[in-house]
Amino acid sequence: MKGLITLCILACLLSSCATFTGGPITEHQMKQLRHEEPAKLREGYVVLDIIFGFILPGLYIDFNTGAIYKPKPQTK
Repeated sequence: MKGLITLCILACLLSSCATFTGGPITEHQMKQLRHEEPAKLREGYVVLDIIFGFILPGLYIDFNTGAIYKPKPQTK
């Protein structure tokens, strides 16, 4: 029983992959969140949210933090 509870807690924590592993949220991502700029998603994080189960909580967290959106490309 403890193992099942631990597994569920870990799955919930890992379900919003972009928020926890995507790095800091930039102003560009916040503009996409506020619909000031066209939104481009990080497709890999969407797939990881789906793979780790708990699709709705993970995607909900990632979209509400703006972490699911691609940051502005670096220009040199």
